Amino acid sequence: MGAALAQAAHSLHQPNVCHLDLKPANALLVNEEHIVLLDFGLSCHADYPDLMAGEFRKAVGSPAWIAPEQVVGVRGDPRSDVFAIGVMMYEMATGELPFGFPTTQGGLRQRLWMSPRPPRAWRAELPEWLQEIILRCLEPQAQQRYPSAAHLMFDLHHPDQVQVTVRGQQLKGRGFWWHVKRWLRAAGMQYQPSPLPAQQISEVPIVMVALPHEEISDTVLIALRQATVRSLGTRPGARLAIVTVVSGSLIGNDKDRSETWLIRHHLASFKKWAEGIDLSGHQVSFHVLESGDVAAALLRYAEGNQVSLIIMGAATRGLSMQRFVATVPIKVAMHAPCTVVLVKEPTPFQQWATDESESVSNALAYGADEEPRSR
Repeated sequence: MGAALAQAAHSLHQPNVCHLDLKPANALLVNEEHIVLLDFGLSCHADYPDLMAGEFRKAVGSPAWIAPEQVVGVRGDPRSDVFAIGVMMYEMATGELPFGFPTTQGGLRQRLWMSPRPPRAWRAELPEWLQEIILRCLEPQAQQRYPSAAHLMFDLHHPDQVQVTVRGQQLKGRGFWWHVKRWLRAAGMQYQPSPLPAQQISEVPIVMVALPHEEISDTVLIALRQATVRSLGTRPGARLAIVTVVSGSLIGNDKDRSETWLIRHHLASFKKWAEGIDLSGHQVSFHVLESGDVAAALLRYAEGNQVSLIIMGAATRGLSMQRFVATVPIKVAMHAPCTVVLVKEPTPFQQWATDESESVSNALAYGADEEPRSR
């Protein structure tokens, strides 16, 4: 349900709309995978004047689910909806509200500095990855939460890839002096204008790199790594998902070619390939998909995880036949729901040198036969 909420919120943020009043009463559960959002009375559209902000000078929203920046009058940040989803997941996981149900302005302002009791303090059997996700959604500073609802949905779809920190491991609430320091920090904090929802999504995208599972040269791997480095370098905070697709026919009956062995083999090669990439400030995950149709599997993954950019190698074999038969890269480029970067294998240096020498020789021979030209 948390992933369905995140998907619904992301569909709002893409056209620059923020709901700003997400709560259980405004979420209609259609089935296990789809939720419909209701009641847009407090919403704002970045392309139109925010009349609600001009009419009210104090916090507007439902007290239990309102985000800290809304309390101080900042509206239109898509990460406010991420905060509200975190409150809803906290309540679903523990049966309690993380900040209670405040009725005064002072009670509302406590979420600017108060850290909620860890969910695992209520229910120790909750997994660490779930607490990590929930508490990240509830960070008082928007830049410390998930940068978009798509990132939140990604972690909920792939719990085995969640990077658990101290935040997900703690079983007790923070101490008195920790909250005093946080209160002092919140008292002097200046809240910056929030980015446009669509701009926030585009600046911190989910980048998918599709690596072939076999018959791939070192030059292609290097070219794909360089393209990935360039893409991440211009997108701080972007998430990197490294994906490959294997066919079930490749998995043998003997224990040396079991499914577990094959997945571990690819995951190990992925991590070695990613060693040359500066991943500071980026989350990275590794995925091995099993399907007989590689292009369809990649497209389903990209669409289901709200991928904004796909990087993959361009087919260089059988170029003369590609006008009649579409290769996997061509199929992905034709039907992908996002931008696709096709990386072509660079020309080997020796071949380039030979071609260059022949080109120079031909030019010299042509120049020798020509009549001298006046300047």
